[in-house]
Amino acid sequence: STQSGHYGRDRKTVLTFADSDKPRAMVLDPKQGLMYYTDWGANSGIFRCWMDGQNVTKIASGDISWPNGLAIDRQLQVLYWVDAKEDRLEKVSVDGTGREIMTSLTNTHAFALTLFNDMILLTDWRHKQIIQVNSTNSSEFTFYSDETQTFTTDQPFDIHWYSASVQIDTNECGSDNGGCSHFCFFTPQGAKCGCPQNIQLEEDGKTCIRDPCSIQNGGCDHTCFVSERSNVTCSCNAWFKPNPANTSQCIESSLSLFVLERNALLEVSMDTDPLQRKQIDIQPPIQSGASLALDYRAGRVYWSDSLHDTISSANLDGTEVRVIITDLEVPDGVAFDWLARNIYWTDTGPDKIFVARYDGSHVHELKITGHDRPRAIVLSPMDRVVFWSDWGAQAVIGRANMDGTGQIVLVDSGLGWPNGLAFDQVEKVVYWVDALEDKLESVTMAGTDRRLISESHLQHPYGFHYFDDHLYWSDWTSQG
Repeated sequence: STQSGHYGRDRKTVLTFADSDKPRAMVLDPKQGLMYYTDWGANSGIFRCWMDGQNVTKIASGDISWPNGLAIDRQLQVLYWVDAKEDRLEKVSVDGTGREIMTSLTNTHAFALTLFNDMILLTDWRHKQIIQVNSTNSSEFTFYSDETQTFTTDQPFDIHWYSASVQIDTNECGSDNGGCSHFCFFTPQGAKCGCPQNIQLEEDGKTCIRDPCSIQNGGCDHTCFVSERSNVTCSCNAWFKPNPANTSQCIESSLSLFVLERNALLEVSMDTDPLQRKQIDIQPPIQSGASLALDYRAGRVYWSDSLHDTISSANLDGTEVRVIITDLEVPDGVAFDWLARNIYWTDTGPDKIFVARYDGSHVHELKITGHDRPRAIVLSPMDRVVFWSDWGAQAVIGRANMDGTGQIVLVDSGLGWPNGLAFDQVEKVVYWVDALEDKLESVTMAGTDRRLISESHLQHPYGFHYFDDHLYWSDWTSQG
């Protein structure tokens, strides 16, 4: 799927492409009302659909692996793409005919490309350069790198021409937004109006319902409210929780503990006698789980996978698995801000802490300095602060505001491998377990009153959690 947003407004909707797996590059032809995109998943190829996401057609397939970049010649109605695995530049007519390999791109990792007149520019990750190719004579190459002309000094990602002549066409949506209150999608059949997620279109086909909660309570069992993004959000009354299969429904709550193993996610019932354990079926299976976080309101679990270098999420029953963040280096600790609905994580590849929206969008690096090997992370959304542990050459426990400002060190001595962190929201106390010192300790969020809680029953503690005056941790040695 992909997302569409109305410019100048904080609103979006999701376009769902039939049979899409891993959509990547995208170009638009607003005059024709068509969208073209690449997919580098199991169903790899070049696709065409209407600008509202309907009527998907595959126009090029076979011998396509990693079609990273896509460009269109709107005058000639020709598509160009680069394939980073097959190492070549290809073209095809928008109707799927006349496919042709233009040139080989051996020993490169082409990512994005752009077209202007007869000039194609593409980015190359491997050599950190821009490559120019003539669209009418693909044997003509020009290379721009830091050693020649300073186009880029780092790994170049996307690239676009900026010229008034690039966007000269118009359509019905260009006048008064096509008469639509929110989205106007121009298609081969003319303008169509659309609404943000979970909001219905009124019978006039133009206007989105202003208060969706006024109609059958927005489909919610209990409380319905409209967020700042104009989306319906359902919440449950006390002692109820969202149904993982349908978050608009509320079911009776039970107290559960979620445990992430290397290749499995477990749920342990804490309010039954005896305790009961079940493995949650995650497909595809978790390969190398490192850390987890929970979104109780939406009924979802997040986890980092250090083999695939990703962060994923799923419903608490294992359904609707989504890889929300990819191309990480060594993702480790994960934490969820349930008030702002942001996901935080540590990455010991670049030795940094990042934050993104709950769906993986808008990734942002927290400007926190002095990291060596950041590991665990825990949040206090009510206090608007983030805590982290670092087990590098100078092991520390740190604190900062949730935007990365106001950084301070709480503990910087007597630490070895501070693997797990937990926070008592009532007493404002930070707890941690140290796998090298075999200790469980605490300190106030101000960095005072450091206390040794326990030196027994710890062999190689890793995951850590605080709930209702109890501390829980996983231990690699005892496997408990």
